[in-house]
Amino acid sequence: MRVSLCMIVKDEEAHLPACLASVADLVHEIVVVDTGSTDATRHIAAQWGARVFDFPWIDDFAAARNESLRYATGDWVFWLDADDRLDAENRDKLGHLFARLPDALLGFSMHCLSDPIAGSHGEMVSVDHVRLFRRHPQLRWRYRVHEQIVPSLVELGGCVLATDIVIHHVGYRSADAYQRKDERNRRLLERELQDRPDDPYILFKLGWNYHCQGRIAEALPLLYRSVERIDPRDAIVRKLVGLIMRSHHLLGDRGAALRVAEQARVWYGSDRPLMAEVRFQEGLIRFELGDLAGAEAVLTQLLNSLLHGQVLSQTPEVPIHRTRINLAAVYRRQNRLVEAEAQLRAALAERPDFPIGWQALADLLAAQGRRLEAAHACRQLLALEPTNEYARRCLEWASGGEQPS
Repeated sequence: MRVSLCMIVKDEEAHLPACLASVADLVHEIVVVDTGSTDATRHIAAQWGARVFDFPWIDDFAAARNESLRYATGDWVFWLDADDRLDAENRDKLGHLFARLPDALLGFSMHCLSDPIAGSHGEMVSVDHVRLFRRHPQLRWRYRVHEQIVPSLVELGGCVLATDIVIHHVGYRSADAYQRKDERNRRLLERELQDRPDDPYILFKLGWNYHCQGRIAEALPLLYRSVERIDPRDAIVRKLVGLIMRSHHLLGDRGAALRVAEQARVWYGSDRPLMAEVRFQEGLIRFELGDLAGAEAVLTQLLNSLLHGQVLSQTPEVPIHRTRINLAAVYRRQNRLVEAEAQLRAALAERPDFPIGWQALADLLAAQGRRLEAAHACRQLLALEPTNEYARRCLEWASGGEQPS
């Protein structure tokens, strides 16, 4: 089976060489649709053997991707963005998959692992995308932004199979670039919603965009309209319900957030991937309300599910180390200091670059008068956040000053 690599690009001279170097020898042809580059993107693509085609940008990612399908001649289509990469391990996995592709209408999903914004101390975020699919004359991308191939694939009788292949997305590493992307996406989503006012996917994506911009009160009605219309089996449901809970939480209505958690159990039963999002939010809210036993039960159940692989959640909201840190806060409030410290140290063993964990550990140690150990934690914190005021005061206390607060 022949595989076509299809890409859409614009001004990607900085990213394109590394992308193509990681995959060019695995595919039979490279199709690049350029939407208006003014740098050396077209020249670089041609150097790698790509066939390059012009397509004027019309504020529609699906249209540009469908243009690339027009020129593909392979039996299968694999797509990447210029800021995507494959490491050696995942190159091998992809090559093995290419070598055994069947003659069937299928899509293969892969994990896209994105870098956090520079300086944010955020999480690597994994989102599943169908990156490889059988070429079909009627198969087409949909949506101006956050474009999707799956709806068309399913309508044609195809299905999606999961893989463990990971694609690294270097993406928008600066906050300014991310903000520009977010504004562009909002504009395109609002246009898309005019054409598809009841589409649950667009309602979800626009609600999420508003949520991220702090427009919580505007986000909630969109999110509720989405959850009313969406297929409960859809993968975005678990993010959607968690987002509704966080929106209520941010608006100060903890009761409404907990009611959503209870309703989610009725709607979706024991779906563990969904309930990971719900349990994390519920644990935070119960802690804030002083329900320490309830918070402990919810977070312990979540942590055990994460540790035993029962939950496949790679969103920023539900990594193991954040769950441990929140559980440590519960233990500390219960004066179970040994257990709190154990959770914090386990979290930092997993993510030693996480400042919140070091500050929580330093504070716990300082509260017990353990000056040398608290000082060590503060030095780790200052290495990550050189201007952290708490760490500076803690070090002064460790040298004989007043205890930090």
